[in-house]
Amino acid sequence: MNIGLECHQCRGDLKPQRKQPRRLREYSIRLYQCLNCRRRIAVASFILTESKARWMERIYEEHTEDSGL
Repeated sequence: MNIGLECHQCRGDLKPQRKQPRRLREYSIRLYQCLNCRRRIAVASFILTESKARWMERIYEEHTEDSGL
């Protein structure tokens, strides 16, 4: 199953572990495992308010702007 995430170590595909996501206050955490190197990675999913979403969009745009080339 391809979820659009890749391992930072070997760039292999990740698959979700069998355990259900753990729901914590404002977010949930799910464990994934790389199909190549078997490294485990935790991914947090947030539910954002409109103001937090705008703040995160601004940060994303600042860090991904073209350098003018």
